[in-house]
Amino acid sequence: MEEISYTQIFDISNPPSDPESWWLIMEGDFGGQIYLTVPLKLLGSKANPIQLLAELDKIAWDCNEGDGTYLYLHSPSLCLKAMQTATIEDEDEDFDPEALANWISGGMGGGECQSTIWIHPEFSKLPTRVARIHELLDLTP
Repeated sequence: MEEISYTQIFDISNPPSDPESWWLIMEGDFGGQIYLTVPLKLLGSKANPIQLLAELDKIAWDCNEGDGTYLYLHSPSLCLKAMQTATIEDEDEDFDPEALANWISGGMGGGECQSTIWIHPEFSKLPTRVARIHELLDLTP
């Protein structure tokens, strides 16, 4: 069976050729918290995700001094394709492959790939912080 890779390390200098199917994921505390997910196609040309990751991590996990932060890409469509080709034994009747493909596992509730940016509640409560996130990602409508 062909192996399908639906996650990859994010390299800002070498984005995927099909940004429509990829989401940028930011996490801290060694996966203990998903900071945000955003469709790659929404990032503007002046996006600075590395700076944003550092700022969010300083707010949430200053004690880690930047260790355990990750930027990576996730493709729900490729994840769904991988699940469709896999043999799943004892599949629950409530199993929803699409919901699982859009879910980002992590501590503090994980994250979700949506049509727009998803921001962890710790950061989304303050309008100034949300504005800074949008600024550093140079989000396009």
